[in-house]
Amino acid sequence: MKFFRTKLLPGILVCSTLLIAQPQKPRTGKLAIASDLDQRLARWRSVKMPLDASYLTPSELRMIDKLVVACHYLEDIFWRQSDPEGLELYKSLEKSNGDPKLRRLLFINGSRFDLIDKNKPFVGAEPMPAGRGLYPQGVTRRQLEDYVKRHPEKKAEIYNPYTVVKRQGDGFTGVPYHIQYQKWLGPAAAALKDAARLSGDP
Repeated sequence: MKFFRTKLLPGILVCSTLLIAQPQKPRTGKLAIASDLDQRLARWRSVKMPLDASYLTPSELRMIDKLVVACHYLEDIFWRQSDPEGLELYKSLEKSNGDPKLRRLLFINGSRFDLIDKNKPFVGAEPMPAGRGLYPQGVTRRQLEDYVKRHPEKKAEIYNPYTVVKRQGDGFTGVPYHIQYQKWLGPAAAALKDAARLSGDP
């Protein structure tokens, strides 16, 4: 069973996104926030990766820009697979210039759960869902297995490693990635095609 799937394009360069919006109140009022954000952040080290662009042609620089654009969209998909609620909180903090430490920690982990502290939450008390953003909230492995036993014709789509499982009436359905994430995959693919054309070796 694929309760933990391979994350989309692991190791890809994570690119921060600039959002222009009217300030809004961050949605942290009723959430318990860990009191040791400084200590948690101190466990991570920033590493500078300077780019010497002097040897790149104008076309190659435009190609890199297109790759960065694609990364933005893929990062958005990763967030939605990892922790949709965490993404909503992150964007709310970003738009309101909310707590920069909490925002930074959310960005590093790609969720509300600390990667180097056994995935314990640093926002709220809810434990990390076993199915992350790929399965319905609260669904158990037993429920899915029992459903597939009763509906063997659904086995392929429920267990497919490239579907998002959702509730459908009293049962479940599997939505293919290319449909679930079309809003981001379409522009990402277009940016990658543009980059390929600019590379001179499409």
